[in-house]
Amino acid sequence: MLTAIKEPIAEVLTGRQDAGLTPAHPVHEALHNHVEAAGAIVRGDPDAAEHHVRAYVETILAEVRVLP
Repeated sequence: MLTAIKEPIAEVLTGRQDAGLTPAHPVHEALHNHVEAAGAIVRGDPDAAEHHVRAYVETILAEVRVLP
């Protein structure tokens, strides 16, 4: 499953970089949500994984919504 989303993730990351949305230093909250989501996946806790992934996605959506 993760292999199937490799290309879309690469495109999102490239787009964020091109739009100047990738900070020089990771935002603490974004990094926290990445780490917590990964931990929840490893633990087999889908509710926690969804919570942290959604929080991260909301952060990205807020950035994209302000683009010209």
